[in-house]
Amino acid sequence: MKYFVWIGTGAMCVGIPFMVLFDPHDMWGSVTGGIIGAAGYLIVLVVRSQRHLPSRLEKSAVVSLTLLFLTAYGAYTATFHEMSSYQRNLLPQIRTYLGSGIIVSDKIYASMLPVLRTFHHQTDNGRKKSLVAVFRERYGPSIADGSFNTYPHHDTVTPETDALTFVSFSGDTAVHYICIDTVARGYNNEFVNASGHTGKLQFAATLSRNGVRYERIN
Repeated sequence: MKYFVWIGTGAMCVGIPFMVLFDPHDMWGSVTGGIIGAAGYLIVLVVRSQRHLPSRLEKSAVVSLTLLFLTAYGAYTATFHEMSSYQRNLLPQIRTYLGSGIIVSDKIYASMLPVLRTFHHQTDNGRKKSLVAVFRERYGPSIADGSFNTYPHHDTVTPETDALTFVSFSGDTAVHYICIDTVARGYNNEFVNASGHTGKLQFAATLSRNGVRYERIN
């Protein structure tokens, strides 16, 4: 019967701190609480077991091994926690890197270069269309109130799942983009994006007859 009592006590020593400190957004508090509870239970168990060991050498060996185990496991847990924190802090940087690549390749180049190619491949027969005219002819239905859906055939694309693009024109010679990733972080958390978001990744790009230029604003 006493074995079941010890088993139940051990389960409570681990389970109660784990449940009390439980946080679905950060499990390390509950994990640490459970480990401390388990360590306390193990220490009490070792102390109680000393009376059943016949020699001082055996008692010293059990205590030494217990302390060695607790020290090694504590060091392992601390190292794993540090690695986990590093990886968690690295995720936003990875997301920003991916967001930058998507904006440059899918939002800027993928929509601007075809316009530039069409503009320069116009024949001399008749009047050539301006760069802005070629752009409007290609993407006219996708432009609304200054915003630009670079995926006009993808109705499922929303501002919360994709980068936002705003378009403006300089006469008939240049097309300007402001591209914002509504999830990825920018340089400055206080930066106010053109979309009204704060601290998000933002690029500016310009299409002219000379090519495409872009820069990261935040």
